[in-house]
Formats: sequence, structure tokens, C-alpha cells
Amino acid sequence: MGSPSARGTFYGWWMVGAALLVQAFSVGLTQYAFPLFLKPVAEEFGASRSSVASGYSGLAVVMAALGPFLGSALDRRSLRAILCAGALLMACGFGLIAVAPQLWLAGLLFAGVVGPGAMAAGPISASKLVANWFLRRRGLALGISATGTSIGGFLVPPLLTLAIERFGWRGAILAMASVLVTIALPIVALSVVGRPEERGLGPDGDPPLPPGQRGPAASHPELGFRKLLHDRNFLAITLAIGSVFAILVGLLTNLHAYATDLGISAERASLLLSSFSAFGIVGKLGFGAIADRWDKRALVWVAMAMLAVFLGVLLARPSFAWLLAGSAIGGLAIGGFLPLWGALIADCFGREAFGRVMGLMGPLMLPLNLTALQLAPWSFDSTGSYQLAMRLFLGWLAGAACALALVRVPTRPAQA
Repeated sequence: MGSPSARGTFYGWWMVGAALLVQAFSVGLTQYAFPLFLKPVAEEFGASRSSVASGYSGLAVVMAALGPFLGSALDRRSLRAILCAGALLMACGFGLIAVAPQLWLAGLLFAGVVGPGAMAAGPISASKLVANWFLRRRGLALGISATGTSIGGFLVPPLLTLAIERFGWRGAILAMASVLVTIALPIVALSVVGRPEERGLGPDGDPPLPPGQRGPAASHPELGFRKLLHDRNFLAITLAIGSVFAILVGLLTNLHAYATDLGISAERASLLLSSFSAFGIVGKLGFGAIADRWDKRALVWVAMAMLAVFLGVLLARPSFAWLLAGSAIGGLAIGGFLPLWGALIADCFGREAFGRVMGLMGPLMLPLNLTALQLAPWSFDSTGSYQLAMRLFLGWLAGAACALALVRVPTRPAQA
């Protein structure tokens, strides 16, 4: 069997690039862009910032609710068509928001049009695309593609800030729609191939496997939502990884306030978030690369230990230098969780069920995220500090580590 590299660059790496791109756009233009519009939109409509922020809550709920449906579609329909539809929906939603005369309509468009678009062109679809094309180097490929979220978070805020200053918030949103139509949509439409078999290949560029040799998942195409909800691996991965993501959401949304409460300037506190983003890229690449050679559960435990170190630093109420170092460790951890999550799903359930598994996990993780989002503010309002929340997060993390112990990765990962 010839090496794929001997025949030129394996086309799967182009799919990694496409997955990176769509994640940069879908996450960068929603999660990282939204805070920049909070103040100007509230001022124009004479509304409270909490009213404007409710649009993002609506987006999160819609995206979580759509997860199972999207996941099922990804396993059965054209990936290219779904990604194109997502980019087009996002562009249409932003274009309509730019001319919306009332705040309620803008919020409805953001949640009801941009939300489904960002979901269809987001991390679940991107991860499914990469998982289809790779087996032996799946961890590295998922890690590289996942850097798209960090790249979007790094590039979008400064560029969008300039656009808002020059063209106003409506003009900036129109620019976002234009970029999606002129850059993201053509690249996806012209380059994405959903499965290597469409090019006469198997994962990693190998010859396609005969149907009888495609691993455990191929013999269970009936794996549906009801069976997944009774599957130990599914429930354990959802609880373990969902808890980690929830804790990270709770930490990141309150980290700036925590630091300024310690007397650290707002500018220096912002550097903590920048440190998270930068080291998140390192974590995605590093953990993704070694995931192909090491036990994935062990690597998740390592990342959990790093997150525990960061929580310990926060509990110590240290100087800025220690906080910055702790944020770097936390960034490495969050970067590791993203590719390891996808790699675990692919190993346990295979390519054919990847979409519906990851899609169904989304709504099940939503209550965990909502709980973590409220836990830190509740701690501060009740006690005057975030110390109680940090201790509860540590206990929660220990429970997540125990849940991960229930996962049984097949000795021969599912290839289908």
C-alpha cells in the first residue's frame, strides 16, 4: 500500500483547512463579535444591555436545540451542502439585522437565522468533516482544525472594532455578511468533499476498506438517539466533557471581573483572556498531535489536572504574574479538551455516527453550561467573592474525572 504523501498532498489536509476556516467564521462572527455590538446596539435602540444580551442567550438555546437534528443530517446528507447552507444563512441573517428597525426583530433574526447558520457551519460540522477523512492522524487533524475558533477570536475583535468605528454597527454587520458570501461560501462550495470515498480513498488516503472491515460502528447503522441515551460511553463522555466545558465557561465569563476585584487594572485583566486564547491554540495542536499515540482518556485527565491547577491559582488570590501563568495553563487545558472530545467520539462510535453523537451531546450539555454561568455570580452576590464558586468548580471537576473513568474506548477504534 503506497503512502498518501507519495501521491502528493493528501486531500484530507485541505479539508482540515476548510474546517479551520468555517470555525473561524462561525465562532468569530458570533461568540467573539457579539460583545462588540452590545453597547452601540443598546444605545441606538435605547434599550438596556441585558435586553440586548438576551439575543445571545436565544442564540445559545436555538443552537443547542438544533444539535440532534444537525448531527443526524451530517451522518446522512451532503456535508458540503450543509456547510454552504450554514454560511448562507449567517450572511442572510446579518444582512437582515443590518436593516432591522426594532430591537426585538434584530434579536429574533440573530437567534432564528444566524443561530441555525452558525450551527450548520460550526464546530460539529467541521469536526465531522475531519473525522471522515482521518483515522491514524485524527487527533492532530482535529487539533489543527479546532484552532479556527481561536484564530477567529484573535482576528475578529480588532478588525470588527475598526469597522464599527468607521461604518457604524449596521455597516459592520453588512461587512460580516459580505465576507461570508465572498470568502467563506465560495471556498466551501468549491473545495469541500464530505468523505474520502468520494475520491476513491479511505481515511488517511488509504484504499477504502471493504464493508465487512469497517469496524464496529458500520455494523450498527441503527444507532439512534434512544440507544445513545442508554449507552455508557455516550453518557460518560457527555458528563465528563460537558462538565469541563461548563466550568470553563463559568470561569471565562467572570475572569475579568475577578481580576479587577483584586485591584488589577482592566487592561491587564484583558491580557488574561488573551493568554487563554493564545495558549488555547498551543493546547489544540499539542494535545491533538499526541492524541494519536497516547491514551485519550489519560490525556483528558492531564488536561483536567491543568484546569485544577488554574482553579488552585484563583483560590490563592495571587499577583498578576501568577494569574497570567495560571491563565496560560488554563488555555492549554481548554485547547486540549476540544480535539480530545472529537477523538473520543470517533474512537468509540466511528465516522457514521459521529454527527448524531456530537449533536445530541450539545443539548444535554446546555443545562451544565447554564448552571456554571450562574454559579460564579451567585457566589459573588452571596459571599462577596468568587472563592465559594472556585471550590465548587474543583469538586465538580473531580466528579467529571470520575465520570471519565466509566468510558471504555474500544481496543480497535471504530473506523466506519
